[in-house]
Amino acid sequence: MANKLMFVCDYKSYYGGNFIPSLMAIEKMLSKHGWTCLYIFPCETKERYWLRYMQDQNKHIQFVDFSQGQKSFVNTIKDISEKNEICIIHTHFIKLMIAEMISFSCKDT
Repeated sequence: MANKLMFVCDYKSYYGGNFIPSLMAIEKMLSKHGWTCLYIFPCETKERYWLRYMQDQNKHIQFVDFSQGQKSFVNTIKDISEKNEICIIHTHFIKLMIAEMISFSCKDT
């Protein structure tokens, strides 16, 4: 099994600020140790300039409807995780209860 990290980020800002460069720096460091990363962002971010920049850098990105019900959202993240054989799910700007639900739903996968 390959080492794969998934960032689940409910980040909708029009500006990448320090957040996006920090994620990319983490990915760069991890890639030196054989890790790959997948980024999950809200559908609303598809046209953000920082998202286009990430796509130009060949980052692996998927879009999810973060406004769907909690159970549906958790199932969506679990499905993506299983399909991509993710080892670690790292969340940002996600409600703690949802992060815990993701953790428990992916526990045995």
